[in-house]
Amino acid sequence: MSNHAIVDAGNRLVVYLTQSRKIFRVPTHLRSELEALCDEAADGVAATHPSLAPIAAALRDCAGPHWRPASRTTLRKLSLNVTNACNMACRYCYANEGEYGSPQGMMTREVARQSVDALFDHFETIGAVQFFGGEPLLNVPAIEAVCEALRERHATGRLAELPLLGLVTNGTIVNERVERVLEENRIHVTVSFDGPPDVNDRVRPLKGGRVVGDAILENARRLAAASGQPVGVEATWSRAQQDAGLSLSEMVGYLRRAFDTQDVHVAPVCLPDSHPLQPRGLADFPRSVPAFTEQVLNGDYATFSKYRLGLGAYVRGLASDIFCDAGLGVLSVGSTGRVYPCFMFIDDDEFDMGSVFDPDLFTGARFRAVYDRFATASKRSSEQCGPCAFRTVCSGCLGANRIETGDPFRVSEETCRMNHAFHEAMLVAADRVSTRG
Repeated sequence: MSNHAIVDAGNRLVVYLTQSRKIFRVPTHLRSELEALCDEAADGVAATHPSLAPIAAALRDCAGPHWRPASRTTLRKLSLNVTNACNMACRYCYANEGEYGSPQGMMTREVARQSVDALFDHFETIGAVQFFGGEPLLNVPAIEAVCEALRERHATGRLAELPLLGLVTNGTIVNERVERVLEENRIHVTVSFDGPPDVNDRVRPLKGGRVVGDAILENARRLAAASGQPVGVEATWSRAQQDAGLSLSEMVGYLRRAFDTQDVHVAPVCLPDSHPLQPRGLADFPRSVPAFTEQVLNGDYATFSKYRLGLGAYVRGLASDIFCDAGLGVLSVGSTGRVYPCFMFIDDDEFDMGSVFDPDLFTGARFRAVYDRFATASKRSSEQCGPCAFRTVCSGCLGANRIETGDPFRVSEETCRMNHAFHEAMLVAADRVSTRG
């Protein structure tokens, strides 16, 4: 199991110690001594050169990554799949055009309110509630029912603090009722959009083929005004951007300007290798790091989420032994009230944790079996991730893993290579940002 990573930054070596989560600069001519030092057992580690003494001390004193397992009384986010219907026909949709594995349907007000009762009665704290789909704005009544139930709990003292409310939409539906619900409940809106309209429209048409990229941009301004806060953007990276000659940093820059936002998330598409939108490799992600680093060094910290999280992990010394918190800090409720580890697993019987109408939902065998499977999946014990020096700072999507490899806890080889190259670049970036050089 590797305890260090060494990256050649040209005029220096940048060293990351996995367990102590510390970063050091070392002259390039000391590489052999550095490698020998890091490869020794922690006991009796000694430096043969004064420049390496702080590294030797950190290797001796490290206590392992201070990650904390998920709390069983706290949920970071509850995702409510208020509809498994959608008005778009995205060419790469993992969810069968929003239907997942069920006939099109809407979450009823009864299921919506029962979801609030079941989850908020069980957990002491739920930090955020997210409305998801399909297209959630096809079912405004369910969103209203959830907001009403939360306000009632808060007014009667059963809920100390209202959770943050968010909604992920394709941005095609805006009307007075939608605007009123967003305004009254301060719901943060995230719009799915994949770049300039000609790129977005290639992969995200309406059912029937009509394209509406320009209209979505206009709708986003109305959504931002109604919610009283800038919209976020979620983009999917595929061959469409590569064919258009867009770099990742150029796409993020475009989305920031077009939506007047600093909140941009970009994730690689999840597709079979034979799909025409499968990107030609994922090198764009590590390749983007120097451009975003220059941006940060110039005082602009609004890059995109993967970069921000990676930089924060190194600079703040964060660490985690889990892949992501699906099933632990996150739960999702499907439109019929079935509970899953996250929305990526909806209608997958293998990961069905029970129903919000089950009185023994959280103590039942079905819930415990799925929960325990996710709780015991450690990167440290993974044959794939355990030997990697970046295991405690690397993160990913268990749902994407499931699609690409058939196993939530196994990363595709392409994604693994991308993550390793990305973190090598991020290590140099963190060193530059922390020393402003």
